[in-house]
Amino acid sequence: MNVRFCPSVPANTRPASDLSDRHYPAVAEGIVQYRPPNLWRDLDRGYLAPHLMPVQEFREAMSAALAGAGWQALAYGNNSGPVPLKEQLVANGMVGADIDNICITGGISQALVLLAGVLATQGDCVAIEEPSYDLGAALLRDAGLHPLCLASDDQGPVEGALAECARQAAARGSRLAFAVVMPRHQNPTGRCLTTHRLRELVEASGSLGLPLIIDDAYGEIDFRTMGSVPLPLPDVVSDAPHLVVLGSFSKTLGGGIRLGYLVAARPLIARIERFGWTASGGGFNPINALAAAEFLRDGYRQHVRDLTHALVMNRDVALAELAKLDDPGLTVNSPSGGYFLWVRPATVGDSVALQSAFDTARVSVADGARFGSSGSGMFRLSFSSATAEQIGQALSDVVSVLRKESDD
Repeated sequence: MNVRFCPSVPANTRPASDLSDRHYPAVAEGIVQYRPPNLWRDLDRGYLAPHLMPVQEFREAMSAALAGAGWQALAYGNNSGPVPLKEQLVANGMVGADIDNICITGGISQALVLLAGVLATQGDCVAIEEPSYDLGAALLRDAGLHPLCLASDDQGPVEGALAECARQAAARGSRLAFAVVMPRHQNPTGRCLTTHRLRELVEASGSLGLPLIIDDAYGEIDFRTMGSVPLPLPDVVSDAPHLVVLGSFSKTLGGGIRLGYLVAARPLIARIERFGWTASGGGFNPINALAAAEFLRDGYRQHVRDLTHALVMNRDVALAELAKLDDPGLTVNSPSGGYFLWVRPATVGDSVALQSAFDTARVSVADGARFGSSGSGMFRLSFSSATAEQIGQALSDVVSVLRKESDD
């Protein structure tokens, strides 16, 4: 099997919740989006496991934000977001731009819908990767846009793919409004675009006069630095005026934070500040933004280091269990960040057998076909949503099922 391992690292030192009897601890009805069916192990969804969320630290940060800002924390906020968080993004090296080029968002999903309203009109086309995050494509469709897939290989969109999408849009009597790519630790494949491929996209979008949205949702979850410092995007992204970079706190703090940021040229930021959705609400999620500013000031970087160490351990446990299949035709990536393994059986028959083994072992994974036709027969496996012990046990059960079926 084609896998590569990183050296083992210490586990997250934060005390873990008691997850011994169930995959998730008990929750009150109607609070969380999803809970796996009883007796199933969830390696499907890109969630942070409960023990990886900084509940106590964020509680303290929220208390500090309320103490510092007082009534202002509960008031309508600055349209482009609280200046304290923008300043901390720059001070922490997470954004290499002036604070006037930053807009605080309600997360990347909200930012994409916001940009669809600012940059496009209903009926326009948008270019997305293939395969790509299925719910991202769905929210663009819900905004009245038509996604077109960028022709891609294992390294990402190929040369000329963006121009071809523009031709397809014109053939539909439409226009290409913008393109969206995830250059680092892409969901679902985990791939990173080479600097050469990213430069091609930047130059092609510039020549077409097309905004290029860089979805950097997993940029902070980078195993190459082990969370010690933010790893900047390649220089080709730095100064191009048609680029928009999106970042998220959902992948480091938990999805319920609903907080992210958008970095763009000042004219686009000004348009966003005047947009009805922004002006009506006084920005997006200002109280959580103020709390995040406090956390970035003290504690956030240590949390990201702890989180990254835990995720590397989870990834390595998953790779080690899958390697026990001893199947030379099975390819599994070893991602340098993010949440996911991309599992590719050699044949359709192998894919069917692997899905059957997942089902028999009561382990839920994501069917690759969800993310586009090129993902058919493949699987996305999350290593963020459980403990290393749970991941190891779940995949050990899958291996046992496959071995038993082979012996029979």
